[in-house]
Amino acid sequence: MSQVAPDAGRVWLLAVEGTWFERHWLAVVITTVVTAAFVLIAMAYRQHRLTRALLEQVKHLRDAKSEARRRTAAHQLAREDLQIAEQVYEALKARSPLAVFIIDAAGRYVSVNHAASALLGIPEDRLLGMSHSDVIARDQLDRAGADAERTRSGEWVKAVYTFRRGDGALVEAEVHSATLHDGRAICIATDVTEARRQDERSRVELGVVTSVLDGLPMRMVVAGLDGRAIWMNRRWRLEKPASGDNLLTAVDVLAAQGMAWAATIASSYRAVASGVRENAVDEYAEPGTGRWLRSYIARVDGPSGPLVVLSCEDVTDQRAALSSRDEERRFVSAVIETVACLVLVIDREGRIVRFNQACSALTGWAPEDVVGRHFGMLIPAEHRGAMIEEFGSVVGSGAVRPLEQELETRGGARRLVNWSNAVLRDPEGRVEYVIATGIDITDRKRLETELVQAQRMESVGLLAGGIAHDFNNLLTAIFGHIGLAKRAIGPTHPASDSLERVEQAADQAGRVVKSLLTFARREHAEKRPERIATVVSDTVRLVQGTLPATIRLVWRACPQDVWVTCDRHQIEQSLLNLVFNARDAMPTGGTISIVARDIPAPEGVESPTGRAVSISVTDTGVGMPREVLARLFEPFFTTKPRGEGTGLGLPIVRSIAQDHGGIVRVSSQHGQGATVEIVFPRGEPGETTPSVVRARGDRVLICGPRPYARRIIASSLRAAGFSVEESSDAPPGVMPEAERPSLIVVDLSNGDDGWSGYAHRLVAVEPPLAVIVLLAAEGAFEFTSERVEVVHEPLVMASLVRAAHRLVSGERSVGTFRDE
Repeated sequence: MSQVAPDAGRVWLLAVEGTWFERHWLAVVITTVVTAAFVLIAMAYRQHRLTRALLEQVKHLRDAKSEARRRTAAHQLAREDLQIAEQVYEALKARSPLAVFIIDAAGRYVSVNHAASALLGIPEDRLLGMSHSDVIARDQLDRAGADAERTRSGEWVKAVYTFRRGDGALVEAEVHSATLHDGRAICIATDVTEARRQDERSRVELGVVTSVLDGLPMRMVVAGLDGRAIWMNRRWRLEKPASGDNLLTAVDVLAAQGMAWAATIASSYRAVASGVRENAVDEYAEPGTGRWLRSYIARVDGPSGPLVVLSCEDVTDQRAALSSRDEERRFVSAVIETVACLVLVIDREGRIVRFNQACSALTGWAPEDVVGRHFGMLIPAEHRGAMIEEFGSVVGSGAVRPLEQELETRGGARRLVNWSNAVLRDPEGRVEYVIATGIDITDRKRLETELVQAQRMESVGLLAGGIAHDFNNLLTAIFGHIGLAKRAIGPTHPASDSLERVEQAADQAGRVVKSLLTFARREHAEKRPERIATVVSDTVRLVQGTLPATIRLVWRACPQDVWVTCDRHQIEQSLLNLVFNARDAMPTGGTISIVARDIPAPEGVESPTGRAVSISVTDTGVGMPREVLARLFEPFFTTKPRGEGTGLGLPIVRSIAQDHGGIVRVSSQHGQGATVEIVFPRGEPGETTPSVVRARGDRVLICGPRPYARRIIASSLRAAGFSVEESSDAPPGVMPEAERPSLIVVDLSNGDDGWSGYAHRLVAVEPPLAVIVLLAAEGAFEFTSERVEVVHEPLVMASLVRAAHRLVSGERSVGTFRDE
């Protein structure tokens, strides 16, 4: 043992040292520890059980508390719903149009609404405490008491009672009664007084209708869809079919016996009953009697479903009357449609109800296009208002008078009609229809006008024939002495210009005489085939120099293959007159358009080819009002100031057109210019002539791309005596000898290589052609032919004319001319 003082443990160990415990101390310790662990585990398990039990108690307490809260909320909601229901009930009771009574077990009213008070005429506060016995008629109290007992037993009772109102009046009400959950009763009443009165009136009316239907001279029956008769009038009952009350059975039996009318009625009945047709009307001859019957079958809505109404009427006399009336109508209609005069029937509202064939033929409107429309559609716009006012006067007063009024056709033409009118009145004496009969007097008026014009023309002809010979003799002397004087003094004399003007005036005087003779048909027209394009282009060139700078002239000619057989001078004269009229209509300037067209031959132009040529002259001037258009072709009528117009221009144009088988058409509106169109029948081509026509002197062909240059050159060469033709295309290099011109002028001044090549080929032609080449100032052209000359710009016409004369006469030139 140690000598150091030991602690308590150490002493204990020393005490047992060498004992059993010393040998087995480890087992003892382990056993002690295990025992303590088991004790601790047992104590922990017991504590767990106690904790779990406590938690379950807490959960039960929480669930119980939640259930208590849910039940409290449900009770609160139930109380709120009950309050809302009571409020809704009170509101419905107060506002409902139905009378509501709440009755206690003793039969007293404990609650009523405003409708109940209004029904009985008693204030609500007085009604409370009263009972049915106080307001229901005494003779109905027993029945009311029995109904109350049935209500208290749980039945729903419906009854009609007579109530005594507060003012003593009686009302009938339909009452519905039931028991509430608290033992009280509720009664809901509806006023049926007026409904029952209406039912009574309906029963009376039904009786009256039945009596009327029984008195009708026709058989009538109401049946079901299967043909079973439900009601029939007295006439049908007297003649009821032997097969019983089923209509289909009866007619099927007759149809089986070969009666076609019965099969027709059976088919119609089934079609109406099945809804395929809404109604059916059939007529048939009654076998063996010669009478005609008409059956009407219709489907109607009955109180318990659809029904079929069948009636049969004797229409023998009616058919005879209708046949007679139809025959009379056909006769009258045939008379109206075959008479030559116009027949127009108009109702009091101005609508057309009859439009005969003469009206249709005159206006171009088919009857179905105008019937039902206002008659104003046939009247020109400027007269429509006055005619409608005149028609209103006729309808109002019934007074009619004859009048002349134009009709406007469907195509816009106008026809003058002389109208005679009559009226038809209704039973009250009011004008119901206006019958207008008319005769077309357009042609008669035209003939009268033409007669007056012919008389005037005869006077002009006598005048022109008397003076023309002497006047032409004087003009011949004037022209002869002017020519002598010009040659005597030469072109440089100061009086040369005056002589030119005198010659122009004399020429114009000759044209005036010629126009007078043409208008009077005293001059013979020399007609031959002419290309209209050439006539128009020559006239344009002639007139261009006479127009002021403020007027622009445009023109378009038709193709070269369009010919007219005419007197060229007269056609040119007509175009000049139209252009001068257009010029005078534009004092401040404007545009004149000349257009030549190939068109189908219009009405009034007889053409063997079916084609015609139209030449129109249009200006942008002041135009013409309708009253001027109406007198446009009257001889000596003019709108120009005195001394500035003869009034013969347009009459001469129309006279020339008519002499050539053509017409003249004019369209104009005041302030919008005018168009005058001359239409001639198209003719056959004339004899083949060279491409360049010899008018006078040697023939010259001018070729080049510049049209204004060609026109200037052509005017100068014509003035020098040459016959000139222009072309924007190059002619063929090889020409027959008869078609070769004396001179060709080629314009190369714009430097076009194509034209330059053409010119080089042209000068190489054999035998050589006479050619003038126009070049720019700096241009050059190499050539070897002796018959070629070059003229440079700036171009002086005198130099060009001299070169032309030298080449045509065969004189040798120096080759190139350049004027300084």
